[in-house]
Amino acid sequence: MENGGKVTIKFSDRRSDGKIKQVSHVYHAGIKVFQAYADQTTLNSFLELIYYKPNKSKSGKTVYVDGENADELLKRIVIFLGCKECTRSSVKLRHVMEAIAELNEIEALFWYSRIIEMYKKKKYAGVCRVAKSFRVLYGID
Repeated sequence: MENGGKVTIKFSDRRSDGKIKQVSHVYHAGIKVFQAYADQTTLNSFLELIYYKPNKSKSGKTVYVDGENADELLKRIVIFLGCKECTRSSVKLRHVMEAIAELNEIEALFWYSRIIEMYKKKKYAGVCRVAKSFRVLYGID
């Protein structure tokens, strides 16, 4: 990843099990890198926790993350979305958010790389294995 690349998160609605769920699509420099079921409110809560106020489109369906920390924020956003996809408990999700906020740069790179690798290889089954490992390692499960 190049330094200062633009990160875009687009939200769309998808019908699943008779319910409409919001899907987050994450793009880096115009290339889709990840997607997960996550609503904009939950993602905004995470961004607030890591002290980032993103720019939003007029429609509110797109969030832009840019600046010199965009690549680092991308890693944390993907880690969060991957863990959120596989964590049902809101209490555990809050602990996951706090653990991600406290990761150093190397830890964030490791977890980001693992989630992206498993997403490409095994889709969500692989991502959930990584998310479970994250939760166990950081004492959440």
